[in-house]
Parts: sequence; C-alpha cells; structure tokens
Amino acid sequence: MLARKPRSTAEIYNDIDGRVVNVFRVLRHAESAIALQQLVADTPYARAELEGAALRSDDAIEDARRTLIRSFMGHGSKGATSNQKNGFHTALSDEGRYSRATSWASLPDVIASWRDRLQGVVIENVDALSLFKRFDEPTTLWYVDPPYNGQDVYYRTRFTVLEHAGLADALEALQGFVVLSSYPDAWTAERYRGWKRQERPSRAFGNNDRREVLWLNPRAAEAFAAGAAA
Repeated sequence: MLARKPRSTAEIYNDIDGRVVNVFRVLRHAESAIALQQLVADTPYARAELEGAALRSDDAIEDARRTLIRSFMGHGSKGATSNQKNGFHTALSDEGRYSRATSWASLPDVIASWRDRLQGVVIENVDALSLFKRFDEPTTLWYVDPPYNGQDVYYRTRFTVLEHAGLADALEALQGFVVLSSYPDAWTAERYRGWKRQERPSRAFGNNDRREVLWLNPRAAEAFAAGAAA
C-alpha cells in the first residue's frame, strides 16, 4: 500500500510484527538494501525455500529475505506475519498472464525503488492507538490492517475481541480518513455499520478462496465518491 501511493509530506509505517518492520529497516539503508537485492536475485522460486523461510534468522538481512519469501511464495496476503504454513503459490493470475514466480524474478529491481520510496518515511513498531493520539488530524489518511477478527490463530501477534472493540472505538473517534481491512464477519459488519463496504476476492492460507473487505469511514467514503465523480 505504501509503495503504491504518492509521497506525502509526512508518512508513518507502523507494524507490531517485528519481522515485517525489519524488512523496512533493511530497505532504508543503501548497503543492506543492495545486499538483500543480491540475496533475492540468487534465490529460486522454490517450495524448499518457502519451507525454510519459516525459521527466524539472527541476521537482519537474511531474515528480511525469508520474510519476503513467505510474502511472495505463499498463499494469502498474511504469509509474512503468520506462524501457519500457507501453501506454495504456483497458480497463474486470473488472466493467465503471469505467475508469482514472474513477480519474484522482478523483485530485485523493485527493491531499489522501494529503498528510494522509503526515504523520509518513519518506521514504527508500537501499538497503533498511541499513533492515533499523536498524529490524527482532519487531513490524516489512516490505512488500518489489524489481525482479522476470528483469525488471530494465524498471526504471530494475537488480537482479542476486546482489542478489536477497543480499536473500533478508537477508529470511530478519529478525525481523519480511515480505511480498514477485514474478512467478512457478522461482528465487524455490525460494529462498522454506517461505513462504506467494498469486497474483493482473495486467496487465503492453503489456496482457499476468500473475500476481503475494505471499510471506509464516512469521511473517507465521501472523499472517495467525490474523487470517483471528478
């Protein structure tokens, strides 16, 4: 998400999962980013690589490589943050034009652009609620991607129902524009009733078909509608 949006005056990337934050830290420095770029270029798109990437490495650059492997070679967008095996991704795109192996082969070139894009971005590893208090303004755009309700067993970081409720209260109180990710579920639908809901198909662990939902708070939904109509 961060890599695909235009640069803003102030940008913060926060993730409570230390392995994901480690990737960004490695990418921010030219020497370590170049080393990661070479390691990725030397890594084949292989089932054995995915199976070996679950183990954490004490070397920051090697651990970043393993996190990228789990993100790109496994099924489901949460592969990099899960303790679960998420299946080796070998399928073609829906249009049959490319596979994940093609994307992996181009990743070394992408890493260079990521390194440039991260210049000026603050990398945080704290509870999100503390960031809301520090940085919320009417012009702030928040993209929030917590462990999905009822799916916390798949994450290294657990998130209880009470924590989901606390997050919902905090999001409702924000002044800015809020976009929230989730799976479809009755609790989330009831709690965010009044927010704009958009669904799309996705692949989950084990190559299972799933639906993912984006929830836009009223301010974000209004801005999105205005932009679409322009």
